[in-house]
Amino acid sequence: MKRLLVLLLSVTMLLCLFVGPAQAYTVESDWQKGMGFEDIQVSENGVTLETSAGLTVWTYTKTYVDITDFSVTFTIDQEEWSSGGGFYQTIILGNNKLFGGSTGPFFLMMALDEFTLRFEGQIVNTGMKLDPPTVNFHVDTTKPLTMRCKLIDDTTYRVTFDGDDKTVYEFQIPVNFPFHTDMKGNGYFNFGVESSTDVSCSMTVTKINDIDLTGKAPAGSSGSNTDKDEDDDEEGDKIVLTPQGNSGKPGNKVPTAALGSSTLIVLIVCITVLVLMNMGLIAFLLLYVNKHIKKK
Repeated sequence: MKRLLVLLLSVTMLLCLFVGPAQAYTVESDWQKGMGFEDIQVSENGVTLETSAGLTVWTYTKTYVDITDFSVTFTIDQEEWSSGGGFYQTIILGNNKLFGGSTGPFFLMMALDEFTLRFEGQIVNTGMKLDPPTVNFHVDTTKPLTMRCKLIDDTTYRVTFDGDDKTVYEFQIPVNFPFHTDMKGNGYFNFGVESSTDVSCSMTVTKINDIDLTGKAPAGSSGSNTDKDEDDDEEGDKIVLTPQGNSGKPGNKVPTAALGSSTLIVLIVCITVLVLMNMGLIAFLLLYVNKHIKKK
């Protein structure tokens, strides 16, 4: 019995050591340019997009995300405070992998000062503004921001920011653009920056729901920060649109979500440990019963 327990403990420790070094990260091949001219910079600090002219948008294509209970953490940086126009950062939850054929909430954010974030909502590729048009969140715009989106019911969507317990951006989902049902609650994450002036601005995304985008890819791993997927490049060439006034219809393509390698390893280890624990319990019970039978 002691040998069996030692064996189970040794296997568990080895599995823990195997999982421990796994580190979250993303690579450039996980992303696809939706529109614009600027490139992203993927580093251990997250995914950064800078711009100096026009709107640039990038899509996370590795998997779709749950948009019914969604969160994203990011930082913004700009040369000067916004006056309510001219340059902004944006988060878009599209219902299609191809940005050009997608509809969904298009959230524009402008840091008016150190503690005020102007927030505006539209439906991307339509130019339709949401109601209310804008609100001001009172958060520290110089530090990482966490935005949370939640589907309240079949018609209502709510946006909040950590650090501001009073302000809420809540709107009625347009009947003609039911982005929340097109993919049964799932969608694709997009982020971008725009500047129609000489002011440069940037945005760095570090987390999407439970997907951690920080960390450095292991040396020699497939899909380095400079690797590109040829199919993604071909699809990217087809995406030409402006954020407003486009009449593109939502696509119907529903991809298969992929689990990250680290998540898959954790699941395998958890299942293995549970199986081993059950085996140990069964062996203990058999030995215990056998011992008492012999005594009797």
